[in-house]
Amino acid sequence: MGRPLRSTAKHPELERRGATCRRHRPVPAAELADGSREATVDGDRMSSSRNRLTVLTRHNENTGKQQMLTGEVLSWLKRRVPKEAFLVIGLTEVDLYPKPEWNFVFGVGSLKERVGVYSLARYAPAFFGSNLPKAEARQIVLRHALDVMLHELGHMFGVAHCTRYHCAMNGSNHLGELDARPIHLCPIDLRKAACSTKLVYLERYHELEAFYERVGLRDEAAFSRQRAEDYLRHTKVPGL
Repeated sequence: MGRPLRSTAKHPELERRGATCRRHRPVPAAELADGSREATVDGDRMSSSRNRLTVLTRHNENTGKQQMLTGEVLSWLKRRVPKEAFLVIGLTEVDLYPKPEWNFVFGVGSLKERVGVYSLARYAPAFFGSNLPKAEARQIVLRHALDVMLHELGHMFGVAHCTRYHCAMNGSNHLGELDARPIHLCPIDLRKAACSTKLVYLERYHELEAFYERVGLRDEAAFSRQRAEDYLRHTKVPGL
């Protein structure tokens, strides 16, 4: 889940620049906060001397697991958006929370600051004590990760929560809601994304089909293939 953001036909930062930028720079967990490699935990703060990141942390009263406050991560990322990039999104294996009164958050994407962060922590069945076979657990983590990354990137490109369709931009407050929503964007939000990124629909569907087949998400590959076929059959604007 991310912050509810205002929808725009075109992202204001793109309009200010007068062009679109499709280069993304992901920040992996090791760069942000990984206690086994770069970060150290001292009291209720997590710090990384190499990257000069200090983050307020707490232990969740329900899970007993450590969490990072998202606002400090976003502030740190905001100062590190490269000139040639449109956005920076952080990825961590540490659980997140946006405010003291919140239990947790899957991720947060900011419209104005061009930064976001999301966590893999709650996607793994082991987080809740489940011992699924490794291959099955991997597929669950992968699908959740793709779902939430798309959702937060949508926010960062100016797309708010969707309330009209069954869509990747539907809000989710727990894993049940996350599992219930598709990875794919609805027609309205896909059009919003196209306005910001200049994506080519048919090319996108073919690339998604190939990717989903490669990582073993066959249902998603079949959906992308069907959408490409529907597009060719019904489109009146060739080349989009």
